[in-house]
Amino acid sequence: MLLGHHPHVLQPVRVRTTSDGRSAVVAFSLGNFVSNMAERYDPASEAADRGQTRDGLVLQVTLQVDGDGTRRVLTPTAVPLWTDNVPDRIRVRTLESLRASSDPTLVRLAEARRSNVRSIVGAVLAEESEDTD
Repeated sequence: MLLGHHPHVLQPVRVRTTSDGRSAVVAFSLGNFVSNMAERYDPASEAADRGQTRDGLVLQVTLQVDGDGTRRVLTPTAVPLWTDNVPDRIRVRTLESLRASSDPTLVRLAEARRSNVRSIVGAVLAEESEDTD
């Protein structure tokens, strides 16, 4: 497994086959897990794509060990996160919890961010029912 970081934005997550036939997960960047970047971002008045430095992923990877000791990567799953700056603290939430909000602005934000995250990380994105808060 190769986990990249530092660009402060999400980058693709892929499963690649190594030259000796093993599977490897390559996450070029998992974004920001907790971030105070764009501190003054307001989803009610700013475009959702300006929130990209607030995106992060929890990457879940299941490994299988065969009888001969060979380790194989089973399908990785990515749960998208959002860093929310509230007046007195920073809160990290799943996009699913934003989507379940009664605030229509947060629902629209979650839908827009999820679409953007899916276009970046691809098929490893968890289905909505798998997200947890």
